[in-house]
Amino acid sequence: MPRLFDIRRLGPTDLDRLAQIDPLTARDARRRAHLGELLTLGLSWGAFGNGEMVGFAVVSRHFFNFPFVDLLLVAEAQRRQGVGRSLMDHCEQVHDADRIFTSTNESNGPMRALMARAGWRSCGRVDALDPGDPELFFVKFRSATYGAGVIPLPCHPGSERSELSGTSFSTAPRRSRMTPLRGSPG
Repeated sequence: MPRLFDIRRLGPTDLDRLAQIDPLTARDARRRAHLGELLTLGLSWGAFGNGEMVGFAVVSRHFFNFPFVDLLLVAEAQRRQGVGRSLMDHCEQVHDADRIFTSTNESNGPMRALMARAGWRSCGRVDALDPGDPELFFVKFRSATYGAGVIPLPCHPGSERSELSGTSFSTAPRRSRMTPLRGSPG
Protein backbone atom coordinates (compact mmCIF):
# COMPACT_ATOMS: atom_id res chain seq x y z
CA MET A 1 0.00 0.00 0.00
CA PRO A 2 1.54 3.36 -1.00
CA ARG A 3 2.31 5.74 1.79
CA LEU A 4 0.61 9.12 1.63
CA PHE A 5 2.32 12.34 2.55
CA ASP A 6 0.80 15.68 3.30
CA ILE A 7 2.60 18.32 1.23
CA ARG A 8 2.51 21.89 2.54
CA ARG A 9 4.03 25.19 1.49
CA LEU A 10 7.08 26.17 3.54
CA GLY A 11 8.15 29.60 4.75
CA PRO A 12 10.93 31.12 6.86
CA THR A 13 9.33 29.88 10.09
CA ASP A 14 10.00 26.30 8.89
CA LEU A 15 13.78 26.69 8.84
CA ASP A 16 14.22 24.83 12.15
CA ARG A 17 12.21 21.91 10.72
CA LEU A 18 14.57 21.73 7.74
CA ALA A 19 17.54 21.72 10.12
CA GLN A 20 16.06 18.77 12.01
CA ILE A 21 16.39 16.51 8.98
CA ASP A 22 19.37 18.21 7.27
CA PRO A 23 22.51 18.09 9.43
CA LEU A 24 24.31 20.57 7.16
CA THR A 25 21.58 23.19 7.65
CA ALA A 26 21.79 22.57 11.40
CA ARG A 27 25.53 23.23 11.61
CA ASP A 28 26.36 25.60 8.72
CA ALA A 29 25.24 29.19 9.38
CA ARG A 30 25.78 30.26 5.75
CA ARG A 31 23.63 27.42 4.40
CA ARG A 32 20.98 28.15 7.01
CA ALA A 33 20.91 31.85 6.06
CA HIS A 34 20.76 31.02 2.34
CA LEU A 35 17.88 28.55 2.78
CA GLY A 36 16.10 31.08 5.01
CA GLU A 37 16.25 33.63 2.18
CA LEU A 38 14.93 31.10 -0.35
CA LEU A 39 12.06 30.14 1.95
CA THR A 40 10.86 33.78 1.94
CA LEU A 41 9.98 33.32 -1.75
CA GLY A 42 7.05 31.07 -0.81
CA LEU A 43 7.88 28.52 -3.52
CA SER A 44 9.15 25.65 -1.33
CA TRP A 45 7.36 22.54 -0.09
CA GLY A 46 7.60 20.10 2.78
CA ALA A 47 6.35 16.52 2.98
CA PHE A 48 4.83 15.53 6.31
CA GLY A 49 4.03 12.07 7.62
CA ASN A 50 2.33 11.65 11.00
CA GLY A 51 2.77 15.39 11.62
CA GLU A 52 6.55 15.29 11.19
CA MET A 53 8.51 16.73 8.27
CA VAL A 54 10.02 13.83 6.32
CA GLY A 55 11.41 15.78 3.36
CA PHE A 56 11.49 19.12 1.62
CA ALA A 57 12.04 20.78 -1.75
CA VAL A 58 13.46 24.30 -1.76
CA VAL A 59 12.47 26.09 -4.96
CA SER A 60 13.55 29.46 -6.36
CA ARG A 61 13.34 31.39 -9.62
CA HIS A 62 16.99 32.37 -9.78
CA PHE A 63 17.70 30.18 -12.82
CA PHE A 64 16.76 32.45 -15.73
CA ASN A 65 13.48 33.18 -13.90
CA PHE A 66 12.35 29.56 -14.27
CA PRO A 67 11.33 27.44 -11.28
CA PHE A 68 14.41 25.57 -10.05
CA VAL A 69 14.46 22.94 -7.32
CA ASP A 70 17.58 24.10 -5.49
CA LEU A 71 17.52 21.39 -2.86
CA LEU A 72 15.58 18.16 -2.43
CA LEU A 73 16.21 16.38 0.84
CA VAL A 74 14.49 13.40 2.44
CA ALA A 75 15.07 12.32 6.04
CA GLU A 76 17.39 9.32 6.07
CA ALA A 77 14.83 7.00 7.70
CA GLN A 78 12.23 7.92 5.05
CA ARG A 79 14.33 7.38 1.90
CA ARG A 80 13.13 4.98 -0.83
CA GLN A 81 9.51 5.40 0.27
CA GLY A 82 8.32 7.86 -2.39
CA VAL A 83 8.88 11.11 -0.49
CA GLY A 84 11.33 12.58 -3.01
CA ARG A 85 9.17 11.59 -5.96
CA SER A 86 6.06 13.05 -4.27
CA LEU A 87 7.84 16.35 -3.66
CA MET A 88 9.24 16.58 -7.20
CA ASP A 89 5.85 15.69 -8.71
CA HIS A 90 4.24 18.38 -6.55
CA CYS A 91 6.81 21.01 -7.58
CA GLU A 92 6.20 20.11 -11.20
CA GLN A 93 2.42 20.42 -10.85
CA VAL A 94 2.21 23.74 -9.00
CA HIS A 95 4.68 25.95 -10.84
CA ASP A 96 3.52 28.46 -13.40
CA ALA A 97 6.08 28.13 -16.21
CA ASP A 98 6.30 25.78 -19.17
CA ARG A 99 9.27 23.99 -17.59
CA ILE A 100 11.04 23.40 -14.29
CA PHE A 101 14.72 22.67 -13.67
CA THR A 102 16.93 21.02 -11.07
CA SER A 103 20.49 19.77 -10.80
CA THR A 104 22.57 17.23 -8.93
CA ASN A 105 26.12 16.01 -8.79
CA GLU A 106 27.03 13.19 -11.16
CA SER A 107 27.93 11.09 -8.10
CA ASN A 108 24.35 11.33 -6.74
CA GLY A 109 23.02 8.08 -8.19
CA PRO A 110 19.73 8.08 -6.24
CA MET A 111 18.76 11.57 -7.51
CA ARG A 112 19.74 10.69 -11.08
CA ALA A 113 17.61 7.53 -10.86
CA LEU A 114 14.69 9.59 -9.51
CA MET A 115 15.01 12.01 -12.43
CA ALA A 116 14.92 9.12 -14.91
CA ARG A 117 11.89 7.44 -13.27
CA ALA A 118 10.01 10.76 -13.08
CA GLY A 119 10.61 11.63 -16.75
CA TRP A 120 13.05 14.53 -16.31
CA ARG A 121 15.44 15.07 -19.22
CA SER A 122 19.13 15.76 -18.94
CA CYS A 123 19.83 19.22 -20.33
CA GLY A 124 23.41 20.11 -19.47
CA ARG A 125 26.36 19.94 -17.14
CA VAL A 126 28.86 22.19 -15.44
CA ASP A 127 32.29 20.73 -14.77
CA ALA A 128 33.83 23.48 -12.62
CA LEU A 129 31.61 23.54 -9.50
CA ASP A 130 32.86 20.47 -7.63
CA PRO A 131 36.19 19.25 -9.04
CA GLY A 132 35.84 15.71 -10.33
CA ASP A 133 32.06 15.61 -9.77
CA PRO A 134 30.18 17.53 -12.50
CA GLU A 135 26.82 19.15 -11.81
CA LEU A 136 24.14 17.65 -14.08
CA PHE A 137 21.08 19.71 -15.00
CA PHE A 138 17.61 18.33 -15.66
CA VAL A 139 14.41 19.81 -17.08
CA LYS A 140 10.77 18.74 -17.05
CA PHE A 141 8.45 20.31 -19.60
CA ARG A 142 4.73 20.72 -19.21
CA SER A 143 3.53 18.84 -22.25
CA ALA A 144 0.15 20.59 -22.18
CA THR A 145 1.70 23.99 -22.88
CA TYR A 146 5.15 23.34 -24.33
CA GLY A 147 4.89 23.76 -28.06
CA ALA A 148 1.11 24.20 -27.98
CA GLY A 149 1.12 27.91 -28.77
CA VAL A 150 0.55 29.00 -25.17
CA ILE A 151 3.50 30.47 -23.34
CA PRO A 152 2.96 30.91 -19.60
CA LEU A 153 4.79 34.00 -18.46
CA PRO A 154 6.64 33.66 -15.15
CA CYS A 155 4.95 35.26 -12.19
CA HIS A 156 5.37 35.11 -8.46
CA PRO A 157 3.01 34.02 -5.66
CA GLY A 158 0.19 36.49 -5.21
CA SER A 159 0.30 37.81 -8.77
CA GLU A 160 -2.06 36.85 -11.55
CA ARG A 161 -0.98 34.30 -14.12
CA SER A 162 -0.45 35.79 -17.57
CA GLU A 163 -0.49 33.96 -20.89
CA LEU A 164 0.11 34.84 -24.48
CA SER A 165 -2.08 32.59 -26.60
CA GLY A 166 -2.07 32.13 -30.31
CA THR A 167 1.58 33.12 -30.44
CA SER A 168 3.85 30.98 -32.53
CA PHE A 169 7.34 30.35 -31.28
CA SER A 170 10.32 28.21 -32.13
CA THR A 171 11.97 25.72 -29.83
CA ALA A 172 15.18 25.96 -31.85
CA PRO A 173 18.21 27.25 -29.94
CA ARG A 174 18.66 31.00 -30.12
CA ARG A 175 21.64 32.41 -31.92
CA SER A 176 24.02 34.45 -29.86
CA ARG A 177 23.63 38.20 -30.23
CA MET A 178 27.20 38.71 -29.08
CA THR A 179 29.76 39.88 -31.61
CA PRO A 180 33.36 38.72 -31.45
CA LEU A 181 36.00 41.12 -30.16
CA ARG A 182 38.30 42.63 -32.74
CA GLY A 183 41.15 40.31 -33.53
CA SER A 184 39.38 37.26 -32.12
CA PRO A 185 38.34 34.35 -34.32
CA GLY A 186 34.72 34.04 -35.22
